[in-house]
Amino acid sequence: MAQKQPTYKVLGQITTASASIATATKALSASTVTITTASAHNIVEGMPVTIFDNSDLVYNVTNKALTASVATLTLSTTHRLTTGSSITVAGVDATFNGTYIITAITANTLSYTKNAANVTSASATGTVTGKDPFFNGTFTVTSASSNYFTYTYNSASTISASAMSGSVVYYPWVTSYTCPASTATVTSTLIITNRGATSAYYQIAVARDTRPQVQEIIVYNDLIAANDVIMMTLGLTLDPTVKYLLFAASDGDLSFNVFGMEYA
Repeated sequence: MAQKQPTYKVLGQITTASASIATATKALSASTVTITTASAHNIVEGMPVTIFDNSDLVYNVTNKALTASVATLTLSTTHRLTTGSSITVAGVDATFNGTYIITAITANTLSYTKNAANVTSASATGTVTGKDPFFNGTFTVTSASSNYFTYTYNSASTISASAMSGSVVYYPWVTSYTCPASTATVTSTLIITNRGATSAYYQIAVARDTRPQVQEIIVYNDLIAANDVIMMTLGLTLDPTVKYLLFAASDGDLSFNVFGMEYA
């Protein structure tokens, strides 16, 4: 019986898309943040994730001052806010109240730009409210299991595990191709297209499952420039055991096209 000729074809065409999952708990120890999710996720090591914690940090104000368009508030305790963070000041007075971006900090003070007449340093009351930088922002995952993941946040603080109402936004692995039973497949060309106006990272894996192990990742956080195209000639072999060709990216503007041959 004549052997069936291999079929050259488009194996897969996909685009990346974001996913969101609710958080359950948060903790920080030895500069490692651990986030537990409310259900199983598809997050793996090396993947960028964006964390949103619904709770706020609230600090009491004890002193106010304004010099040369720089407002400075002294807080009753050491704070965790950082420069560049957005804060809301309330209950101080009409000059200081409002929403601002922090420009400078010390252990128990923070400053922001305020174009107003100078205010001599004086006792004050009120509050400063802001998001906790430990649990808000975009981070790179350092380890992961089915319902938790970790990332690095350089801080000497320790925060015991506590409930977290929030969410994680990430770009999960997408299956571009699954090798059929009784078939071997060899890829020829992989094309990555960035349709967006900013650069992005991407990963490629050949895996036994749709959630790849670290050792199955063959391209790890490579960068593709804005509006660019990368063509790879890779003879990747898939079979009914190692059957998934997977892609992941750091945003939703990437397209992946894979071409190759199936041998039945």
